[in-house]
Amino acid sequence: HKAPHAVKAAQSFDNNDESNPKLSNLDAELFARADALLTTKSQDWPEAAWGQVLDEVCAASARRDAPKGQLARVIGRLLEAKPPSGTLRLARVGLELGDCAGTTAIARTLFKLSKDEKQDDAFRKEQVLEPILQVLATHKRQTGNAELPVYLAGVLKNVSHSTENQEFLI
Repeated sequence: HKAPHAVKAAQSFDNNDESNPKLSNLDAELFARADALLTTKSQDWPEAAWGQVLDEVCAASARRDAPKGQLARVIGRLLEAKPPSGTLRLARVGLELGDCAGTTAIARTLFKLSKDEKQDDAFRKEQVLEPILQVLATHKRQTGNAELPVYLAGVLKNVSHSTENQEFLI
C-alpha cells in the first residue's frame, strides 16, 4: 500500500540534472514505503519493516546515481519519527550524502541524541564523527543554512565528554 502523497512526490521529479535527478521506480517505491511507515505511529512500526527500509535506504545511498537530496530528506523525516533502532547508522548514511536538503533535520536529531552522555561512545563506534567533520569542512556558507554548522558543532561539543572521542577529534 503506497501513501498517495509519495507517488505525487516521486512523479514531480522529471528533470535529469544533478540537483534533482529523475527517480527510478526503485527509489519511488522506497520513498513510498518510507512514507507509509511515517504515516503510522512510530510505536506501531514493525521492527522488521523498519529494518528493511533502513537497509534499503543505506543501499540506495551507496549508489552513484542516488537522488541525494531526496534521500537526505527521507532520512531526516525517518529520524524525526524516533525509529526503534538504527538511528545513528541512518544518521551516518544521511551525513555521508553531504550537505544537501534534509541534512539539517539529521543534524538536529543527532544534537538531541548527543545530549545524553551515555551516547558518546556510540557516536564513535557507529562512525558518525567523521561524516560530521566532513560536512562541516565542506559546508557552503553561501547557502544561508546557518543552523547546520551550529547543530553539528553542538554534537561535537556534547560527545567530547568521552576521552576516546576527544582523541579522535584531535
